[in-house]
Amino acid sequence: MRTVVLDPGHGGSEPRALSTPHGVRGPCGTQEKELTLALARRVRAQLEPHVRVHLTRDTDRNVSLEERAALARRLGASAFVSLHANEGRPGERGCETWVHPHAAPPSRALAAQVQRALARVIGPGRGVKSGGLALLDPARLGSSTDACMVELDYLSDRAAERRLRDGATLDAIACALAGAVREHIAAAERYGKTLARVLAAPQPSPCAHRYEIARSALPSSTALVKQHLGGMAAGKVALIIRTNEIPKGGEVDVAGCGGLRR
Repeated sequence: MRTVVLDPGHGGSEPRALSTPHGVRGPCGTQEKELTLALARRVRAQLEPHVRVHLTRDTDRNVSLEERAALARRLGASAFVSLHANEGRPGERGCETWVHPHAAPPSRALAAQVQRALARVIGPGRGVKSGGLALLDPARLGSSTDACMVELDYLSDRAAERRLRDGATLDAIACALAGAVREHIAAAERYGKTLARVLAAPQPSPCAHRYEIARSALPSSTALVKQHLGGMAAGKVALIIRTNEIPKGGEVDVAGCGGLRR
């Protein structure tokens, strides 16, 4: 069973390293820390029992950024999604999703999938953005974890706050987020098992030497091949991914594993 870590932003009443306690407060008093926890619990309910879900906090307490990332690293999480609400000038609206500048393609694919799903519920989004957010640093989370941070909408906007306070809207957002995460994980499973079958074949047929592998599935595929075939095969897949330029369609050459050069 795959593991997902949901990170409700902020919490508690005291700062913890770079993690501030309250976050944004809306014009009507809605606190970001309360909103993100309520949403994380709803997303967890949508994902379980088919996915193992851990929250970085399940109460009103603050957790340092290092502790949040360490949980995902320790659990070997397939995905890490941090939940936040935005603050800006009057009238600013829209969801946006963030990745780290050093994020691998699968994290960017997860962010894009989440962004599309949220935009269908919240309205026109502001796209996927890249920034040096310490929480999303692959060096902290581990290379096997696909990670993004979601800014749901501008809680500083009165109309956005009113929508985010609505239980039915929050349920719809949770359903969209859970669906995006499920589809991302399912794609990794499908393509990973395809790679495992290809490498397990003693002599692949000439017509089966190239397979369409989704960019979003590549690191997860490596982990799955390791599970199915052992360390040697996983090492070969990692070598294939490193030594082949992946074009826009995501095609990866899996022929002649043993003959590839570094």
